[in-house]
Amino acid sequence: MEKPWLIYNHGLKPHQAYYKNIKAFLEAGRQKGLQIEARSNRDFLLVQDPSLRLVPPGGLGRPPFVLYYDKDPFLARALEDLGLRLFNPWQAIAICDSKIETQIQLATQVPMPKTLVPPLSYFETQGWAAYVRRARDLLGPQVVLKPDRGSLGQGVRLLKTSQALEEALRKEAHQGVLLQEFVASSRGRDLRLVIVGDQVLGAIQRTNTQDFRANVAQGGQTQLVEASPQEKALALRAHQALGLVFSGVDLLYGPEGPLVCEVNSNLAFTGFEGATGIPVAKKILEEVLGRL
Repeated sequence: MEKPWLIYNHGLKPHQAYYKNIKAFLEAGRQKGLQIEARSNRDFLLVQDPSLRLVPPGGLGRPPFVLYYDKDPFLARALEDLGLRLFNPWQAIAICDSKIETQIQLATQVPMPKTLVPPLSYFETQGWAAYVRRARDLLGPQVVLKPDRGSLGQGVRLLKTSQALEEALRKEAHQGVLLQEFVASSRGRDLRLVIVGDQVLGAIQRTNTQDFRANVAQGGQTQLVEASPQEKALALRAHQALGLVFSGVDLLYGPEGPLVCEVNSNLAFTGFEGATGIPVAKKILEEVLGRL
């Protein structure tokens, strides 16, 4: 059997949780008798011409499958166009990589915070005042701004004044942002559910007393919790709607029930494994092999 590939982002640093996840996948492979070849997305040359050539590093054969542990949708699509089996599939990765696409795909299927997608602006423009007034009338006086792409809570801000929101849109609308209502009942608190296949493996609650963002990267702390049947069903519905094989679904504690905040196609699961003792990498690999 040729070596499976595991593809990760070239910017990964050894101190990051994702780096530990890479090692967990390699160890899970060894336990299954598989020698997984871990490579960064920068190791591949993607040549866009009529033959669509992908030039891998020397010595790599054709893999039986690819564990695609990155959010680069372009390389993922090229790999699938060449007939390779990717987990997760490229379309699911592309949707999860964009908060706007995720919102569009899930808005009519699961409860989510009230959201606006501001019009793209390709110039630094004035004249946002009327839009800001209407947005705050709809979303409330405090508005959460999220960049379309990003991880670990980076760039997510709570804007409390019209001036701050107008200034942000003036500078950032060219790259795509989301505006969401601030769910005060979930301030500094959310629920991360880890799903493999059609099984919810478990849940951890992330809590941050210093920031409205619960992300561990922003200072949040984790603890093992038992998700309710409603929370599990909601997370699974979002996971399945996006065609994912494995995911981390983040829920907010809404005043009338749970709300889907984000869906992650390449979740960092080190904290979850530490809290639950569940070997996530092993579960993912078993699911992949079962599907093959």
